[in-house]
Amino acid sequence: MICDLRLCTALLLSTALLCMACTGDDAPADEEDETGMDPGPDTDDEPLFIPLGTILIPGGEVWRGCLMDDKDCDANENPGGMINVSAFFIDEHEATVAEYRRCVDAGVCEETADDPDCNLSRSDRKDHPVNCLSWNHATSFCEWRGLRLPTEAEWERAARGDQLQLYPWGDDPPTCELARVDTCGNSTAPVGSVREGDSPFGIADMTGNVSEWVSDFYAADYYSESVGEDDPQGPASGSEHGVKGSAFTVPPGFPAQRISKRNSASPDSTVRIYGVRCARDR
Repeated sequence: MICDLRLCTALLLSTALLCMACTGDDAPADEEDETGMDPGPDTDDEPLFIPLGTILIPGGEVWRGCLMDDKDCDANENPGGMINVSAFFIDEHEATVAEYRRCVDAGVCEETADDPDCNLSRSDRKDHPVNCLSWNHATSFCEWRGLRLPTEAEWERAARGDQLQLYPWGDDPPTCELARVDTCGNSTAPVGSVREGDSPFGIADMTGNVSEWVSDFYAADYYSESVGEDDPQGPASGSEHGVKGSAFTVPPGFPAQRISKRNSASPDSTVRIYGVRCARDR
């Protein structure tokens, strides 16, 4: 059979194109892979490891210290001002009794005092924050988890976010719906049980429940010595470390509830209001 000239020409062209596709000669360099997804550019970057139970706090500016219209500030909160803090991870909740118990059972962390005021000695408070911790206890616990204590600047960044506010939730005075304060019961509460008072980043119990150790050495004049400093780490030395966040023993509306409030204690102090929240570099 003799084919029509136009039909034969079309068949020859189709055959040539098919052969070129089989050899891949004209396949584009960024062709999709067999899954149908664009493989994208090659990269040697490792995937981001997110520590269990933590939230990523983006880097940015935060107002550290006394707000300009806050009349309850102590001298050690001045001068207030903007500082830059790099991205980091921080625990969504304060460390619980159950979490700290695992560290004790691993032979790394020390027992707290055998006292009814210390939650580790109570079988009914496994989901409460561990308390009666010294700075040394807190540091050992975070290191056991492959983490560290947050700096004071990181703590304020996580509590305040991008807002100029007195408390993690805003400017309204504390209530039992916002924080575990002394009028809500003479004890701690399960971590994360008062979520209306979360910080802008969704961090629970940054006011109330237990106070939290930070990594920094403490100095009353440190804010005036580090104005405008990026990622401030605290003084190079000292006899005490910083403590942030008020506790279940503090009355609502008392100035200690404010984000900028600064406290300190000896690293071996084990007062019943001291607990821990861990952090890590991004």
